[in-house]
Amino acid sequence: MKTPRICKRFDENSGASLLAGSIFGLDQYVLRMLEAAAGRDMTAEKPVWVINFPSAYFGLPLSDSYRENAVEANKVAADWLSSHTGSVGIIYMDYAGMEKSPSYSTEKLYETCGMTLVDRVIQQNQK
Repeated sequence: MKTPRICKRFDENSGASLLAGSIFGLDQYVLRMLEAAAGRDMTAEKPVWVINFPSAYFGLPLSDSYRENAVEANKVAADWLSSHTGSVGIIYMDYAGMEKSPSYSTEKLYETCGMTLVDRVIQQNQK
C-alpha cells in the first residue's frame, strides 16, 4: 500500500500552513499555489514572497518515489507555466535541472522534466 503524498500549502490570509493532498490530489494543490502566486500584486509597496513546494514522495524514501512524484508534479507545473503569466516566486522541486533520472534500483529511466521546469520558472518570473 502506498503512503499518500503530502503537499504543504500556505494560506496567505490566515498565515497558516495547511497539509493537504493524496496520491491523486497533489496536482490540484500545486496548480492552486501557482495561481495564487501569479495573481498577487507585484506593484504593492511590500509584495508577498511565495515559495511553492511540489516536491514530495510516497512509499519508502529510498525508493523511486521522488522520481515518480517529479514525473507528475514537475510536468503539471511546467505545463501550467507555459500558458499563464505572473511571477510565481520560488519553487522547490525534485530533480531540478534533470530532464531524466535513472531508477534507484532498476533500469527504468524517469522523465522528470526538471530542466524544463527550471527554465519555465525563470521565464515566468521575468514576464
